[in-house]
Amino acid sequence: MMYRLCSESSGPCHPAVVLSLLLFVVAGCRHDPEPGPYPDTRQSDVVDDYHGTRVPDPYRWLETLDSDETKAWIEAQNAVSEPYLGALRAHRYFVNRMRALDAAVYPSVPQRRGNYWVTREYHPDGTSILVLSDSLSAPPRLQLDLSGLGPDSNAVVRAVRVSPNGRFVAYSVALGGADLTEVRIRELATARDLNDRIPGINLDAFYWTANSDGIVYARYLKPGSEADDGVDREGIIGLHNLGSPTTLDRVLHHSSSPEGDAIPIVQLSSDRRFVLMRDYLGFDSRVWIQDLRDAQQPRFDTVPLAWGNERIGQTVLIGSVGTTLYLHTNRAAANFQVVAVDGTNPSSWETVVPESSHLLQEAILAEDHIVTHYRRDVKSALILHRLDGTSLRDIDVPAVGSVFGLSGGPDAPVFTFGFDSYTHPAAAFRHDVTKNSTTLLETSDLDIDPSEYVTSQVFFASKDGTQVPMFITHRADRRSSEATPTLLFGYGSAGHVEEPIFNDEWFTWIEAGGILAVANIRGGGEYGETWRTAGTGANKQNSFDDFTAAAEYLISEGYTTSDQLAITGASDGGLLVGAVMTQRPDLFGAAMPVVGVLDLLRTSEFAYGPLYARWAGDPAIPEEFATLYELSPLHALRNGTCYPSTLITTAVNDDRVHPSQSYKFAARLQAAQGCDRPTLLRVYPTGGHHGGVDSEDRAQRSANILAFAAHHTGLEISN
Repeated sequence: MMYRLCSESSGPCHPAVVLSLLLFVVAGCRHDPEPGPYPDTRQSDVVDDYHGTRVPDPYRWLETLDSDETKAWIEAQNAVSEPYLGALRAHRYFVNRMRALDAAVYPSVPQRRGNYWVTREYHPDGTSILVLSDSLSAPPRLQLDLSGLGPDSNAVVRAVRVSPNGRFVAYSVALGGADLTEVRIRELATARDLNDRIPGINLDAFYWTANSDGIVYARYLKPGSEADDGVDREGIIGLHNLGSPTTLDRVLHHSSSPEGDAIPIVQLSSDRRFVLMRDYLGFDSRVWIQDLRDAQQPRFDTVPLAWGNERIGQTVLIGSVGTTLYLHTNRAAANFQVVAVDGTNPSSWETVVPESSHLLQEAILAEDHIVTHYRRDVKSALILHRLDGTSLRDIDVPAVGSVFGLSGGPDAPVFTFGFDSYTHPAAAFRHDVTKNSTTLLETSDLDIDPSEYVTSQVFFASKDGTQVPMFITHRADRRSSEATPTLLFGYGSAGHVEEPIFNDEWFTWIEAGGILAVANIRGGGEYGETWRTAGTGANKQNSFDDFTAAAEYLISEGYTTSDQLAITGASDGGLLVGAVMTQRPDLFGAAMPVVGVLDLLRTSEFAYGPLYARWAGDPAIPEEFATLYELSPLHALRNGTCYPSTLITTAVNDDRVHPSQSYKFAARLQAAQGCDRPTLLRVYPTGGHHGGVDSEDRAQRSANILAFAAHHTGLEISN
């Protein structure tokens, strides 16, 4: 699993590594433990007609998640996969390694939240502490143990917001790792929760009003369930007044689109006078701004004004000064820009920091300055500007790597950020823009020497000649002439930037002697909107071609061989793995799709499916069906083909990608497999789309992936 350093609103943070574990050597790892016989999987006679093309769907019954037959089938699959994975000789090593990672001490990045600097600290004993201070140098005003806030052990506290008057804390709870959360409110003086509950909260979008009397939020009126998959969700932006039932909440905005799949998103300006409302429509959005006139006595009956009437890409409020709102947007700028908008008259806007050839990933305010975070060939760079956009200077970062947790505000001349890279554990920093000084706040307690590892960035040619970047990391003592077991990771979707970060699984693989390769393929956002659209929809095959070319580069350059090459990815990265392993089964020794999108003809039927179909393709549209049918991993499987050793993982309560996507792919692959390489399905009872719910759960899941990859690529593990 992947974890980043903490912010106040983040989930689990990536842990540190302890370098002393017992010697464990894996020998004879080219001979599999024998998996038990796969369960018999009933095939039905369901056939769908797509625009005259008849497509059988014999495993449709596995989409009924709560049926006794499906539950029994999952139990039978786990009865095969669990003992197999547990018997792998590297499994215990990796479990212990992951436990050690979670037990380490690691830093947190303070975040500017209204009037306070807020730090969410994760301690080795599993506790999570919220620390509230008036400034970065001030003693804590409040320390709150968040560990007991959730109603049970499967609840994860996602985001925490302290009221401006310091009396209350609002926190969102995800039950069993679900996407949607419920907001609860605790009075700090009494340590008791109020009766207020706001369910169906989307993307942790909830904010206190300036007078601490209410909460503005984005939610779904009908949160959905495993049974209905949330297809009938209705998105709103609302106002909840403390002490009143949610049935009396004021609706500020109904999110709507002709397709019925608009996602509501809300933000408040720095002084909480303005409300920024967005209908998120895939990679477009519509934006409204509501002026509450007086933040302390807000007028929620004012009419929100549209910032243009057209769909305008992605837009985020980064801060405000007076009535001027500063927005980070790719409206008329594929690589993003910063614009200034008058909140009282948002019909026009002024470009402040114009688009450049590099991706402007994010920006914040720090007193009377703008701090921009660019991706220069994926690597992070920070630049300081005046409020008029004039560039002042670059702000040094420790090495080639990734900045995260960037936070500041218009009332303080300092900002904070975290930094890490593949072999550089995370550290937290503060920078004073008036003094031009950067101060290290905290590092992890890891005894890791980055000089013992080597990271290089290469560019390789994809099928159509496009140059694609890839990071390759390994131990410095690796002999360059020796082919080495390699883990190749990719995502290439949703405009997500695959950053060079310290990831516990990745580092453990590198430390054990393997090569890690991370390919920044098209469909991601590494080079802005143009790079994303080049691997989206009808262009999705470009993502797969890029990933295939990455594998071929690693083999041709002598880093590895096809038998020593394992591939993995999650969600749309699972789609990537499923697609390339079916298109080029000869190229890989092992494949591990995690919570993958694997049946492209049925994705639109569940949960986020309608939104996904908007940009990935809709089988109801004839020409888009043809592309999806050709690319769908489930439908690409052919009987008698020798596919790589495969471990498919998902969770029964995944409400982002329907778990039946993995069930059906596993059933079909087990029937199609033409050689003795194993095809395993591991289904977890909790964790949803986001992985383990606690330290032990995460350790076991990581060990399953790493031990499977090590076993089927021949990685011999020593200390």
